[in-house]
Amino acid sequence: MKPIDFEGSNCVYAKDQPKYIPLPVCKVPGPEGEVISVWKPTDEERKQIAEGANIALSMWTFNQPLQPIRMFVGHHKEKPSS
Repeated sequence: MKPIDFEGSNCVYAKDQPKYIPLPVCKVPGPEGEVISVWKPTDEERKQIAEGANIALSMWTFNQPLQPIRMFVGHHKEKPSS
């Protein structure tokens, strides 16, 4: 899977950090500080999911408390390449 730039994204984490993959997100206004990223599975990953494979989430906490997370399915349109 790879993160995609999607309609509604308004920020990019790690934009100038070559060690990391840039992460386009939508920072949602509000007290929760919600940040949404959209990930696009490869054709092979889509096939595996259709065949019953699960989706795993890996998080680097740097030994700090885990932040609440939520995974969901949605139709987010990818921004056209410039």
